Amino acid sequence: MELHSDGIETRVLSLTNPTLPLALSDLLVELERCSNGVGVVSSDLQAEIKENAEQNPSFRVFSDFMFAFPADRDQLGLTPSLDDVDYLVEEAAECQATMQSESGWNMMVHHPLLHMAVYGRRRRNQLVGFAPCTTAKIIREYLPTNLQAKMVDFCIYIMPETDDITFNATKRLRGVLPCNVINHTDFPPLRSRPIAVSIETKRRGGAQLATAELQLGIWHAAQWKLLEDLVARSGGSFDGLPFLPAIVVQGHDWSFAATTREERNTVLWLERGFGSTSSHLGVYKTIWGLQRLAQWASNVYWPWFKKNALDISDG
Repeated sequence: MELHSDGIETRVLSLTNPTLPLALSDLLVELERCSNGVGVVSSDLQAEIKENAEQNPSFRVFSDFMFAFPADRDQLGLTPSLDDVDYLVEEAAECQATMQSESGWNMMVHHPLLHMAVYGRRRRNQLVGFAPCTTAKIIREYLPTNLQAKMVDFCIYIMPETDDITFNATKRLRGVLPCNVINHTDFPPLRSRPIAVSIETKRRGGAQLATAELQLGIWHAAQWKLLEDLVARSGGSFDGLPFLPAIVVQGHDWSFAATTREERNTVLWLERGFGSTSSHLGVYKTIWGLQRLAQWASNVYWPWFKKNALDISDG
């Protein structure tokens, strides 16, 4: 892939890499702190967790630095209850014990966890949402040269319909784009909702990680081609969007990845773990990391997209 004129190159996602974009480095620092458990749980739950630790050894790993004031922690989103986290840990253990398939992990663990992180207990009318997209195919016009189309499992997206101006601008733009959709895939649920974060999952065990990386690389290469087309149409620029984030999930383990663009080439940065469903603390880390990426979608990606793809000025 790296030999193609619009190919894909892989690099190590590390804070020691001097070519890592500053904005990506800053986000990676936050996710490294998340992986260490810093401030991932609201202090509203501290007493309950301490009480549970007397009977359940898995709660004894929680330390004071892992709790944050509710006003700070819940700026990202609600902290799940212990009952909700118990459910996810038990379902993940069942998937491991029974050697569940990838689709089994997606249905039993990954989907409810994403729902909990993005919406809370129930779906709400909000700017950022998520959807399963296992059958979403790349539109041919955006596919990199000589590469087969690949799909991912979930995406975090923006909902322009929360605002009449952006929704109407999205509809107008769809009218001149391939397949009349706003994304690089013609998957109907995403026809008017720009994809911000892509998630590829694999079952626990097996030599599947390289396949996941290939899928993400091709998927993001197509997304960059779409964004370049949108920027060219609007006369915008990529200032403010130095990278696109992604997540790789393998069984219990959740890792952060990203892509950048260098001329026509896509650089795939791999990858740093930030959460897990093998323990209560791991789930809280995963929820925090997902909510932080949802916040990036809202605070960074959407303002950039409105200005440089939809040609809407906040002024």
